[in-house]
Amino acid sequence: MEVFPNEKNEKVSTNRSSGFYPRTYIACPKCCKSTFGVLMILKDHYCRRCRECFYPKGGQRAASFPLPELNKSVIYLDQFAISNMLALNPGAKSGSQTRLDLPFWLTLFEKLDSLCKLQLIVCPDSDFHRHESMLSAFYPPLERMYELLSGCVSSGPRNNSQVPGYGSAT
Repeated sequence: MEVFPNEKNEKVSTNRSSGFYPRTYIACPKCCKSTFGVLMILKDHYCRRCRECFYPKGGQRAASFPLPELNKSVIYLDQFAISNMLALNPGAKSGSQTRLDLPFWLTLFEKLDSLCKLQLIVCPDSDFHRHESMLSAFYPPLERMYELLSGCVSSGPRNNSQVPGYGSAT
């Protein structure tokens, strides 16, 4: 699967191997074969095309279908939460985790992961996560953890000179 901007600079997601998403085929309105598949998914709609008769063709009206509007909540996770959820991974324990806390962090991670995948929440990462994680011996696993939950969404300034405590002193 690949995501790229189209001519309107919308992010388009498509399966490049066959051009269609697997297991999305329904009966084509023109040829009636079960070959009317999802060709691409855009920000607010998706398009279908028949892989047999190529309906709809160039001059025909696009087979475009609206997607429901998403209403996501934004949850900012501090480094403490990310580090403690990472401690659930046996290969990356930081030594600061007590056994009594593990059920809480496991439940939190499972709920956040499920809600992110359902696109009900987004947990953006930030420059603060990157800066604090770089100091850890567990930087790669910490980075994977906050990127997993962020879904590639970042918050805050991208220029460290705008962050109090970073950049040049004035």
